[in-house]
Amino acid sequence: MEDLDRFAGACGHELDFVQDNSEGVLVDAIHKAANDGVDYIIFNPAGYTHTSVALRDAMLAVRIPFVEVHLSAVAARE
Repeated sequence: MEDLDRFAGACGHELDFVQDNSEGVLVDAIHKAANDGVDYIIFNPAGYTHTSVALRDAMLAVRIPFVEVHLSAVAARE
């Protein structure tokens, strides 16, 4: 993550990394991003990919552009 942080800084951007096992903490972080004026979210829902309506709703509610990324092939798990 240090490489990403350095790269973003060189491009004039600031990254904030949030990682937690609690769905509620992640929802709170998404809402905080809206209050903090975040321009874009890169989101890896990990184990919550198929189970969390709350995270999906939070992402849509804040109206911040986002991209959802995965470290594995999601379709292979369906």
